Amino acid sequence: MSGRRGDVIARRPRARVMRLACVAGAVSALAATSGVAHAASVRFETDAGDYVTRDLSALTSNTNMFGGSENADARLTKALALSDDIAHIAAELEVFTSDWTDVTNDYNADYKYWVETAAAGGLTSNEWTRLKAVPLTSAVPGTATAAAPSATPITDYVTAAVAVATTGTYRDAAKEMLEKTLWDATIYQGALLHLGTAQDDTNSICVDSTTTQTDKTIANWDIGAALIIGDGYSSVLGRANKRGAEFGTMSGSVASAYEKIVKYLRIGQEQKNCDELHEIYEKIEKQMRIVYSQSIIKYAFKLDKAIAAGTASAYSDDQAEGQALYRVIAGDIYGKDTDSAKKATAMFNTLFDVRSAPTAHNKYTYGHYCASISHLKRILGLTDAQLGTYYEATAAGVTCDPSSVEFHTIVGSYYPSSTSDESGFDGTFAGAFADAVAMSQNIAHINAEISSFTTDWSDITNDYTESYKKWTEDSPIISNEWTRLVGTPLTSVNPTSTAAAAASSSPITTYLSEAVAAASTSANRDAAKEMIEKTLWDATLYHGSLNFLNRAQDDTNSICVTSSSTRSAATKLAWDIGAALIIGDGYYSILGRANKRGAEFGTMS
Repeated sequence: MSGRRGDVIARRPRARVMRLACVAGAVSALAATSGVAHAASVRFETDAGDYVTRDLSALTSNTNMFGGSENADARLTKALALSDDIAHIAAELEVFTSDWTDVTNDYNADYKYWVETAAAGGLTSNEWTRLKAVPLTSAVPGTATAAAPSATPITDYVTAAVAVATTGTYRDAAKEMLEKTLWDATIYQGALLHLGTAQDDTNSICVDSTTTQTDKTIANWDIGAALIIGDGYSSVLGRANKRGAEFGTMSGSVASAYEKIVKYLRIGQEQKNCDELHEIYEKIEKQMRIVYSQSIIKYAFKLDKAIAAGTASAYSDDQAEGQALYRVIAGDIYGKDTDSAKKATAMFNTLFDVRSAPTAHNKYTYGHYCASISHLKRILGLTDAQLGTYYEATAAGVTCDPSSVEFHTIVGSYYPSSTSDESGFDGTFAGAFADAVAMSQNIAHINAEISSFTTDWSDITNDYTESYKKWTEDSPIISNEWTRLVGTPLTSVNPTSTAAAAASSSPITTYLSEAVAAASTSANRDAAKEMIEKTLWDATLYHGSLNFLNRAQDDTNSICVTSSSTRSAATKLAWDIGAALIIGDGYYSILGRANKRGAEFGTMS
């Protein structure tokens, strides 16, 4: 597999590559590998217009530009071949069951060259420096080592993934780790090492001019562009289009990130001011970060969904893919995070630690998903419009950002005032608002089940634990009303019990357990159904909403801060979560109960 090359023009669906001879007329792509002279530029035909490299062989300092007798145009030829290498190894990974040393050999021959070898050879980027500094978890089964940084992060990860693949038990996960690392991490870091070097004015590689760029700026910029564009599929642009389709961030037939990357690459060719070239570099980098932020968010959602379904496991394909794609920009997340506790890195390391099955983020169903969005927006300066919304989350009705919701009621609308850009969304209460919005649907679902149930009452207990208990007994915050409830002596509903009324630290769990036990016998089933329905509907919403409304007005812990102009982010978030629990869908909610009683008691307005 090492060193495999060939003319791949016919099967390049997105970005067609042509080497243009110095004379008029187009000739084959990868010309140098098919015997055509080096004296040529290369045209990339993308879905966002063409990108044409300069003729690197004509540069005065082309010869030995990269040391070790390596000319600039020869390095460009290798960049042209990388997409083919990636497509080839991805196909082999699909069928491989043995001879995993071949993958290691391929990495050493075709991929390490663009990252660790390139950096050792003098190429530089902030992104590579950050990646070496971020603590990352091991991928080796059975190890308990803490996250740690590495001077050779990609080599270490490939070595670990190959070791995992060799055993067979977690081979599918290892294949995902390898493919996404060789494809995404190599291109991302390799391209930025070249683009970063192209705009480096501290070492006089980039020199301000009114007429031309230096040879090293020209060569490094075009080689970086070649790595990013590739064949348009097995490249960053290919990944951009996949994510754009999934997140609704397409611009016509191409992802917005794809379109902007190509645009900025072309502008960079013309920019002769180093400060301005640096700004263009930052814009390209931001668009690539959008692509890999979307990747992180996608797999956070998938893992949250698996956790909720009880199917999450160590070394799942989704966890492995998420880990590999997170590691592409893990250094950026860690290095740019102003939070001294580095909560984002800690969360992502834990969520994507393939050695153990992921668990819920603070008990909220889509906690990782919502926290991921908030973390990445805060740290990388991204917006909701740039990230879009993952289509599976849209289909599931998951809403992380309160400001995107309008609650319609028969007395007017309630508009949440908190936004996911504010504090609290990436911490304890990430996903809480989304779960609050979903409560009416949960209540409607369990009411329908109760009406027809005759057996399997343990399902009620499971539903309570998964969707209701988080608002009451497992809530991280409590109100005076909840404190009073746990101190109140209440009678048992067990038909065989003669115990006196007693207080309970878990009053709802105690009541539901006895009601479920009563429902299991037909003699008491109808009464038990009423107990269960009213407890899950009314008791949960009453105490859950008051827990959050109480937090909103808590000034003893500086949640609520008196001001003449604004409320704290924590107050706004807590108030909106409490309001969402009260309002719900207007029927399976406290408002729905209010209308029932109002009609019966003559207290309608």
